[in-house]
Amino acid sequence: MSIALQRGLLRNLALARSQQRTEQEVLVDVVFMAVLADGLSSDAKIEHAAKTLETYAEIQGIPGERLRARAEELRLDAPFFSDVRADIATDLVHGATRRLALTLAAKVAAGSRTLESEELAVLQALGTDFALPERERDHLIQPWTRGGGAGAPKGYRVCGFNDPAARPVISLFDYIGHAPGNEQFVLAMHKLHAIRGVMSRWFESGEIVAAGESIGIGPHFFRIDAYLTWQDQRLLFRFLAPGEALHPLERDIIELLVYRLELGAKMFLVPAGVLAPEDWALVRDVNSPSLEVLSMS
Repeated sequence: MSIALQRGLLRNLALARSQQRTEQEVLVDVVFMAVLADGLSSDAKIEHAAKTLETYAEIQGIPGERLRARAEELRLDAPFFSDVRADIATDLVHGATRRLALTLAAKVAAGSRTLESEELAVLQALGTDFALPERERDHLIQPWTRGGGAGAPKGYRVCGFNDPAARPVISLFDYIGHAPGNEQFVLAMHKLHAIRGVMSRWFESGEIVAAGESIGIGPHFFRIDAYLTWQDQRLLFRFLAPGEALHPLERDIIELLVYRLELGAKMFLVPAGVLAPEDWALVRDVNSPSLEVLSMS
């Protein structure tokens, strides 16, 4: 995404970066606690986790050698991590950041498999330390547990393009050209039709700045379906096709992003059908004029 767009969307960037630095280090600790949960993790397992962390934009500020050194420090305290658990709960104060940390740790520790019992136990204990309700904690790590689903609410589907954890980060048009199946193709194509729809219906004099761009938030990327300027306002859009819901991770990221938007910027959820109850709950809980719902149905 362009430097102008990145600067235009986030306020207090210098302050945010100084805070992110501390959050980066805590995120690394949470991930390695899950990786080292059995107390017997091999050097190869640590190396794989470190290389995975190095691919995340917001972790790249920590040198690779520091990641590996921190893993060795934590290995001495495995598998109970009594010296660091209290500090982690204190350092990560925002609920959305805690949920992101738990999800990232599950993803890196599990990789392409399901979580082992020791890894699951550590993540559940951290969820308790983070004061997350049991049902919410289990939902966050469900995709990496036995019998885990894809994260869509019952009766809804999710678009792979908007998965905040998907790698590599590709453009909307590249995703459409290589969509994994007709359903994903239809969900992605809906975004292009929706851009024209909202402009003709609500923002006729608006100008399209970008479509399908990404913003790095923590270790993940939020895919912006459209970014418009209209009457000196900067407007972000997340379009939802009929029967589509936000990814669970998207809800946490939107909660973080909305509070960082500068004055004159606003985000819209634009469902073409009935908005999923979980997505309505996000709008209700955020309770900010910077997040609105525009229904196209």
